[in-house]
Amino acid sequence: HVGVAFPGLDAEMLALALDIRGISVGIGSACTVYARKASHVLKAMGIGLHHAMGAIRFSFGRDSKPDDPQIIANAVVEEVTRLRSMSPTHA
Repeated sequence: HVGVAFPGLDAEMLALALDIRGISVGIGSACTVYARKASHVLKAMGIGLHHAMGAIRFSFGRDSKPDDPQIIANAVVEEVTRLRSMSPTHA
C-alpha cells in the first residue's frame, strides 16, 4: 500500500476522477471505508485535518503491471492539477 496526501484537496473528488479513468483508490481508513471522515490512524500520527481529508491509498497486487505505477502517477498529476485549477483556494 502507498498512502499520499494532497492538502486542501477533497480525496473523494480525486478518487472519483481517477475512477473515471479506471484507477481505483481507497480514501479514509480501510476499517471506516463507508464513513466519510479523516482516518483515525492519520489523526493518531498527528496529521492535520487539512492533509488527512486529502489522503488516498493505492494498493498494488499480483495483477498489477510493471508500468502501472507510472500510468497512475501521470493520471494523479493531471487530475490533481485539474481539480486544483477549479478550486478558489488554489487559483
